[in-house]
Amino acid sequence: MPRTELLFEPEIDFALICIVCHQREHRLAWAMNTMLEFRFARLKEDLDTFADDQTVAAQFAMYGHKDSLQQRNLLLVGNRSLPGSGTEASDLFGTEQSLSLMPELPRVDYFLLCKGHWPDTDIDDLVLSLRQLRMVITAYRQPTEKLRYVNNLVI
Repeated sequence: MPRTELLFEPEIDFALICIVCHQREHRLAWAMNTMLEFRFARLKEDLDTFADDQTVAAQFAMYGHKDSLQQRNLLLVGNRSLPGSGTEASDLFGTEQSLSLMPELPRVDYFLLCKGHWPDTDIDDLVLSLRQLRMVITAYRQPTEKLRYVNNLVI
């Protein structure tokens, strides 16, 4: 009897902005709240997913901003796992290495997921505003079609 396989491809319903910033996620969220007038707050639940080689479960910090008036949301997700969660084996000196949520983008520190109705001009303006923050080295819009681990970001 032939075997039937069910393939599930979740719908990618968000725009993805990559942020390179060497500050901690709470500092970036604070800067975005202060300078860009958002209301990011740490979400009660972290993003739990498998990272890198899909063998170790890891947790990633999430901050959310909800705009009820325009019915759109922003999620700030770190690309490095939280300390103590999903760490790989320690090296010779006992330091733990964090896992990446999106291993194909190793230089990216944070992802900003734009959910809801976001016109392209608004996303471009948001990217330009993020680049104006002192702590942000760079920010750019990333197409999601060719990303291998984009399903890790489906929340």
